[in-house]
Amino acid sequence: MNYLNINNIDFFNFSFSGYKNRKETLGKSLNMKEMMRADNFIFEKSRDQYIICRALLKSILGEKLHIKPHKIELKYNKYGKPELPSALNRDNLQFNVSHSGDYGIIAVTEDRQVGIDIEKWKDMNDQDLIIKSQFSDDEYKIYSASTDKTKCFFDIWVQKEALIKASGLGFSFGLSQWSVDPERDEYFIEAREKKYHMKKLNICEGYSTAFAISE
Repeated sequence: MNYLNINNIDFFNFSFSGYKNRKETLGKSLNMKEMMRADNFIFEKSRDQYIICRALLKSILGEKLHIKPHKIELKYNKYGKPELPSALNRDNLQFNVSHSGDYGIIAVTEDRQVGIDIEKWKDMNDQDLIIKSQFSDDEYKIYSASTDKTKCFFDIWVQKEALIKASGLGFSFGLSQWSVDPERDEYFIEAREKKYHMKKLNICEGYSTAFAISE
């Protein structure tokens, strides 16, 4: 697992292949509800990724809270974002998780809402349709002028997803009413009357990654 700290945000990125042989041990930190959720995945790869990702998250949170990982039971807000129960969260830890392909990333900070997203570049047949229907006019113009449309698409997508996740409101936050800028590595953005710090991360080749954090 690799560690990075930016603006008092801890980032932990990892490859699933590096933890595949440890999934049985990691799974011991999951409770019954979490194991039942893991069993609901149809594909073994998805099940393994859930177990590894959840176990690593609980290990990180447990270390910060000085609690054994198996004693941490996460809850979800009404939009589906996982959170720590207030009784455990004396330091007001905020966190977010994302994974794609063989890589995952976990962001943890205090007091501010954070969102993180990582996406592996891949060809998508409906890429143009998604841009037209879900993104803003400004984003569509940038995408149309790009010489590498796949990279541009995912650079836009991870920034929008990171902002949605930081808001805690899921897709009810909206997609097309505000614009991100895939051509900038770092900037501030105002959306839904709140200000966020947006930054790209260079985690690995062939992936787009970005985080957003409330100001």
